[in-house]
Amino acid sequence: MDAIRGTKSTTSIPFLMAKLNDPDRDVQYVALISAAEILNKDEGDFAPSMYLFDQKPQYYLGLWKQWWLEEGSKLYPQNRTEPR
Repeated sequence: MDAIRGTKSTTSIPFLMAKLNDPDRDVQYVALISAAEILNKDEGDFAPSMYLFDQKPQYYLGLWKQWWLEEGSKLYPQNRTEPR
């Protein structure tokens, strides 16, 4: 997860969105915060501190899941082929 976070590549967005459903809360948080950094949504509710996330995880996960359904999945499709 840290390596993916470090790449800052939008091609990892579908993978990160899938990790929002991981049973490990730490994985969920790293996926959420990585997506926020990659997409420049690193302020406000899309990028909570770990403390805030721990207080209301379903709220923050829900924001990202809703974004994915309404917008993200169209911008960053899972089977996108890269230009050669």
